[in-house]
Amino acid sequence: MKRLKASALSNVTWFTPDAIDQIKWQSDSVQLTLKSNTQLSASLLIGCDGVNSICRQAASIACDKSDYGQSALITNVSTKLAHQGVAYERFTESGPIAMLPMVKVANEGSRSSLVWTLTPEQAEEINALTDDEFKVKLEQDFGSWLGGIVKVGKRHIYPLSLVQAQEQIFHRMVLIGNASHTIHPIAGQGFNLGLRDVQSLAKTLEQTLADKGDIGAFNRLTEYAISRKTDHKHIINLTDSLVTLFSNEHFPLVAGRNIGLKVLNYIPAIKNTFVNKAMGY
Repeated sequence: MKRLKASALSNVTWFTPDAIDQIKWQSDSVQLTLKSNTQLSASLLIGCDGVNSICRQAASIACDKSDYGQSALITNVSTKLAHQGVAYERFTESGPIAMLPMVKVANEGSRSSLVWTLTPEQAEEINALTDDEFKVKLEQDFGSWLGGIVKVGKRHIYPLSLVQAQEQIFHRMVLIGNASHTIHPIAGQGFNLGLRDVQSLAKTLEQTLADKGDIGAFNRLTEYAISRKTDHKHIINLTDSLVTLFSNEHFPLVAGRNIGLKVLNYIPAIKNTFVNKAMGY
């Protein structure tokens, strides 16, 4: 099947830079007013606008929130050694350091997205370092898996919390991705969970269109919400448990988790079971 970028599709209209200013729900449509005063009308509004979702707030959908007492320092880095499409995660005393492979850009070398979990105080301290000091600190804590750090991009700090919308759907609206669930980055599952939201919603909408039905009908959106419930629960419980496990420095627990990681790495059957669970199977 031919894959097209959304920007190349003739039936996709972009409104950018812009943002939602007001949402009004009608019986058969959703009416949007953008900051530019542009007026839009749709049968279905898909709220995929992040953890501070305007769509979710406009619908007065409450959230359950649990603060992890940690912050994520995020930036893009270039390394001496090529990542070969491999993601790395190293567990340190302060928290996990993840290096996620990025597409190569001319004159940028091998690029990775860094997600460095720290206490809020440590995050501010490290963020205040110069680029050269930051490179040295990262090399010390992450190790030499990707060689030296060549370049560091702009750094950002985000507080880490588990945020779950109490409802996934509303009248002619559905929440997906971080607007629906924002989880800890420890296992790198937030993006994957969001992609599966997209896949499942697309399947529901395709079937609705094939049946010549209303894509914004509440019964159809309910089908989607039910189909995602188990996956959401499994991944949220998994990541929440891992945060607890790797935030505890009690020696027997440290020894046990180190042994567990070795077993996971060297026994394919156990490793594949864990991978499949993380992939939503």
